[in-house]
Amino acid sequence: MTSFPDANWGNSPDNGQSMSSYIVVLANAPVIFKLRLKALTAQFTVEAVLVTAALATKEVIFCYNMMKELGFGTRFDSVPLYIDNSSAVHVPGHRTYSSRVNHGVLRYFFIQELAKGGRIT
Repeated sequence: MTSFPDANWGNSPDNGQSMSSYIVVLANAPVIFKLRLKALTAQFTVEAVLVTAALATKEVIFCYNMMKELGFGTRFDSVPLYIDNSSAVHVPGHRTYSSRVNHGVLRYFFIQELAKGGRIT
């Protein structure tokens, strides 16, 4: 199982909202795909990507729990989460981030917890 979250920051010309999308792939086939305009207007790129990564992580946890109930749980102990924004990759894994991103990071500490626990990589 693999997840690919992505976001474009403030791309809507009407209201400045960001578009988020993610796909969860299992056995080289997409099992979940979501594309939507965010209700939250992100203040910066890292926040837009972290919101999307958090949503994708929730879907991965759902898929993991479903596969575990079906008897396939040990194959998905660590699920890669591919994020193409280097700042968004750095922030959840480290405590050394700017106070400007603090309000966005506080809501997504569970990504950090899952990464440290080895559930996502």
